[in-house]
Amino acid sequence: MGLRLLGPVDLVVDGRSVDLGGPRQRAVLAVLGLNANRVVPVEQLIDAVWDTAPPSTARGQIQTCISALRRILGDAGHPGAIATRQPGYMLVIGSEELDVLRFSALVAEARSHADEGGEERAAAVLREALALWRGGRARRRPQRDGAARGHRPGGPAAGRRRGTRAARPRVGQARGDLS
Repeated sequence: MGLRLLGPVDLVVDGRSVDLGGPRQRAVLAVLGLNANRVVPVEQLIDAVWDTAPPSTARGQIQTCISALRRILGDAGHPGAIATRQPGYMLVIGSEELDVLRFSALVAEARSHADEGGEERAAAVLREALALWRGGRARRRPQRDGAARGHRPGGPAAGRRRGTRAARPRVGQARGDLS
């Protein structure tokens, strides 16, 4: 199984894409994937699905999405992939099964090579990391009310994104090497 978030949300089993259902289920799976192996509060999932004014049935609709995703992941051979943990849910997934985690591991490996003076190897590993990206650049959504209330946009994943920004000069160098 492979969950791909570096581009359109996609679940691949035996080399074929699996139907994930509608946009709500895709959004829920994306947020769980971006916070892999960590508990994601139900409120964060609600915020991801509804920008403003979630319906009174939002919690129930999130539970319905989780049930559907559990069924899909179970059919793909991973019945326990979504665990219930207070105050929400956690996607339990290995780094080789999730492109975001693989990307982070490759960037860390490239940094290590660069720190040890292995710029050529670092560039090759960064090229491998960049090859995981599919499709065009993601669109930015307008800042939501949660950010105005003092919540960090993106929750725990925001720190990870900021950490990858430090690698941009090296990524840029690798892109230059590709030309």
